[in-house]
Amino acid sequence: MITAKDHSSAIQQLIVHPQPKLIIADYHLEDDKNGVDLVQYLLENHFNDNNKPTCVICSADPSEAVRQHTSSAQFSFVRKPLKAIALKRIIRGC
Repeated sequence: MITAKDHSSAIQQLIVHPQPKLIIADYHLEDDKNGVDLVQYLLENHFNDNNKPTCVICSADPSEAVRQHTSSAQFSFVRKPLKAIALKRIIRGC
């Protein structure tokens, strides 16, 4: 498992661990950033079409705007708190 707290640390983690099978990102990030935009950037700039990981956005914010942004990116959405059974289901799907 790898973790990142922001854009630059996410890129650094991909340099060290270049082929994750799963990315789980929080929707609301610091400095008015969001996980959907960050993950889209990572996918476009650090993966090719043959090795893209499964991407899941996790948030306590169930608003339609968050869900629409997530689904427009073709990512899955799970609500916080993330339950263990939901996480296991996501991991099995990778």
